[in-house]
Amino acid sequence: MKIALINVKYSPNLGDGVIAECLEAGLKERIPGTTVVSVDVGGRDGFGHGGSLVGKGLGLMRIVRTLPKPLQKLTDAYLVPLLVKARYGERWRETLHDCDAVIVGGGQLFQDVDLYFPMRIARAVRSAPRGVPILVYAVGVSRRWTPRAVRLFASAFRHGELKFAAARDDLSARHWAQHFPGLQVSVTRDPGLLAAECYRDVVGAKTNNTRKVLAIGVSDLHELQQHSERSADVAFGDIGFYQELIRRLSGDFDLRFFTNGADLDNAFLEGLKQATESDAALAASGATFLAPPRTPSELVSQIAEADGILSHRLHANIVGYSFGLPTVGLGWDNKLKSFFESTGRSEFFIGAGQTDIGAVITTVRRAMDAGYDEIKRLETIAETKKGIDALIAHLIAAVAPTKERQGNYAAHALPILKA
Repeated sequence: MKIALINVKYSPNLGDGVIAECLEAGLKERIPGTTVVSVDVGGRDGFGHGGSLVGKGLGLMRIVRTLPKPLQKLTDAYLVPLLVKARYGERWRETLHDCDAVIVGGGQLFQDVDLYFPMRIARAVRSAPRGVPILVYAVGVSRRWTPRAVRLFASAFRHGELKFAAARDDLSARHWAQHFPGLQVSVTRDPGLLAAECYRDVVGAKTNNTRKVLAIGVSDLHELQQHSERSADVAFGDIGFYQELIRRLSGDFDLRFFTNGADLDNAFLEGLKQATESDAALAASGATFLAPPRTPSELVSQIAEADGILSHRLHANIVGYSFGLPTVGLGWDNKLKSFFESTGRSEFFIGAGQTDIGAVITTVRRAMDAGYDEIKRLETIAETKKGIDALIAHLIAAVAPTKERQGNYAAHALPILKA
């Protein structure tokens, strides 16, 4: 059986790579002999390279946004789809032409920012055989879509046959029902919660430290605002905020600053490092700035070696939770709030309306002292695995392979199908 995952596996934000690698591992472990391939709708073919429609180092949509509004609309409607087809169409057809099923997920794939995901997901799905079973899994779904985005996503479903849909949180499920009334959707856990198992062979032992390590994920404020449905709702995030954390927390913790790998976040980290090193008092704090990770396993290692996490990024918090670390989330998007609510840790989520840095300091100290609820964590991991089992049950039922292959797959999946 060949399964094609449509996702953004090679996104510069390595949290997306964590999702893809965890889901790939879960499928291969449960269905031996299965071939699993990922098609990155960003056009990337590896971590750290590829993905530009118009040439190395050029971002087409940044260029388009400088044009007058009428030209932007024409470009979005006609030029960009042609470029996507011309640049990636043949490659995607080669990968997808013989797949037995398509899984779209996970991650925040069902959103409409300049039609980026609707257009590319529709093109990728249409590269698979007509009538192919389609399963949507562990996706985030945003609320605001243009009518064209709805039509593009619907065209992907019409090319194949939608067999199963699962959103990664209750809010995304409600948004799905809003966009696709009549198409049933369930709620499942993010595959990234399996990071501690997926990466257990690549994560080294923690170093012996006299003080607890607090890893602080930094993010470019404008990057967060661009991807937030309400750009004003970003809690903190400027250089002054992180420097104040150094002043007030470095006496108690070994502070390590990291990013999820996105270019703008990396540039922000470098700016923070330079500003800190130019201030004698801050430079003497002992805070360290980790080299930007290049692969999901490097990101996971940086997180797993800490004793606690503070970050805006969803998957910094998810990976930390997977390893049993106390995490504190800085609000900027509903998906982060939903994750903390779903794991019973709402008290450690700093809402976007919070402006008192003292509240952040207090919450961090409380989280580091409290640790985490191991029973709840194990329940959450078990739910994540059960979600993948449900995906596989629907997958096997949809593919209906030959009798010989069906016997092999069904025998392995029997406990899943009976669950």
